Amino acid sequence: MGSANAVWPPDGRRRYWLEWLSFAIAVLLLGGYVGHFVYADRLRIDADERLRLVGVTALVEQNLARQLTVLDKSMLAAFADAVLVAGQAGGAAVLERRLTTLSETIPGVRTLVFLGADGTVVASNQPALVGRNFRDGERFRTASRGASAAVLY
Repeated sequence: MGSANAVWPPDGRRRYWLEWLSFAIAVLLLGGYVGHFVYADRLRIDADERLRLVGVTALVEQNLARQLTVLDKSMLAAFADAVLVAGQAGGAAVLERRLTTLSETIPGVRTLVFLGADGTVVASNQPALVGRNFRDGERFRTASRGASAAVLY
């Protein structure tokens, strides 16, 4: 077997292994140090972005609330016009002008229609739709089932 004074690894390679072990430990320590600062920076950026997102969300909510208020008032005014001019000569033309103005000023709205109780389009900003009947459409059935004057369908 070997003597008690024998050093592993034999043949003087001990220094070689110690240098590599020291190098590996130094690299791991340096990697941990850099990793710590990268992670801390990530946490700081995450917190900053969350604060920015909260601010942008509040701004969007404020602007959207204003737009929805204006939309609500505009639609209520158009509904009031529809009640006033219903059955009068030229009433449909007044409603069509009102709907055209609304659709041009409300972002994302292309088509607005007033439907009669039977599902026939009484007035629309799209003249091709006037007179068409949508009583078999899902939207008309949903609106007629709900039948709430407080809800815009």
